[in-house]
Amino acid sequence: MKILLIIILYHVSGPVLSADVSVYTGGTVLINYKYDPSKYNKHTRFFCRLNDNRKCNDKILLKASDIRLDKGRLIFMKTEQLGLDQVVIRHVNVQDKGTYSYGVEPNEVKPTDISMEVEEDPRFGQTQTHTAHPGENLTFTCTYPDKYKDLLKFLHRETNHSLSAVIHPFQDPAQRGRFLFSDYSQKKHFTVSIRDMRKEDGGVYLCGIQEKFGGTTVFSFFSEIQLHVTDPAEKPSDSSIIIITVCVGGTLMLIGGLALIYYKLRKNAPETSPSREPNRNKPKDPALVSLQSSENTNQSDSVYQSLDPNTNQSDSVYQSLDPNTNQSDSVYQSLDPNTNQSDSVYQSLDPNTNQSDSAHRV
Repeated sequence: MKILLIIILYHVSGPVLSADVSVYTGGTVLINYKYDPSKYNKHTRFFCRLNDNRKCNDKILLKASDIRLDKGRLIFMKTEQLGLDQVVIRHVNVQDKGTYSYGVEPNEVKPTDISMEVEEDPRFGQTQTHTAHPGENLTFTCTYPDKYKDLLKFLHRETNHSLSAVIHPFQDPAQRGRFLFSDYSQKKHFTVSIRDMRKEDGGVYLCGIQEKFGGTTVFSFFSEIQLHVTDPAEKPSDSSIIIITVCVGGTLMLIGGLALIYYKLRKNAPETSPSREPNRNKPKDPALVSLQSSENTNQSDSVYQSLDPNTNQSDSVYQSLDPNTNQSDSVYQSLDPNTNQSDSVYQSLDPNTNQSDSAHRV
């Protein structure tokens, strides 16, 4: 009867589970919680971090209608067919240290508590990058701490933030298709070889170990592999062509804009007029009269002045033809033989007139 009572309590309340795991900064943790889908598929599950009073802080609820919740570096998801809930914490840091609890609401079973220690070691939690071409073979190495040498090692692959096992060494060496796994516990590392690489082999892989605590399994990943499989004769992608086109177009627009600015500056710049000062070494043309101003001469600025005979129009281009007017500098002067026309371009044809300065002599 006593034994029967213990069994009943076990099924009603469930076991009280508390596990301790160790993770390295920069690494990843995957926690698999197993449950009975026939009983709890319609229930809400929760995951939280416990405070000092063992109360939940920032409880994350995965309802029956939910498949996945993303909370920054934390992912809470379920696979109903397998009766499996999964929690993933990526890029672990020292602030993630603490105790975490998982359970079902209403509290028909006792929650599962996991205490996580976070360690710092520059050898672990790092990312390796490898590049290969289709058809080639590639081998990479995952180094692990000494305390992991007796634990099961795994290689997982990340797909859409979900993790799935690629190969695990239930025998050494272990092989799965083109993947070969070899563990060298004395050297504290294992190697993974991939034969006949294919483009679909590219992606993110995680090297880790497995620990089991009742119905809960914890994977601690201590190394990340980023694998790129590229075709050496591969043509540039559409995105690369678009980027190149945009860069060329932008460069041409910049050159055109600079050219337009230069043209406008040249167009708006004041033109330099040639000097109107006559060349003193060159003889004057008798057909042209200089319009330079003289300090002792009263020079009106008007091109056309009054034709009134009484007006002083010594510098006018066109002056009065009155013989009595002083028109010594006029372009055209009176043809009266009695007028002093020593500076006239055309002077009187009278032989008695002084025509020493005339342009044309008789």
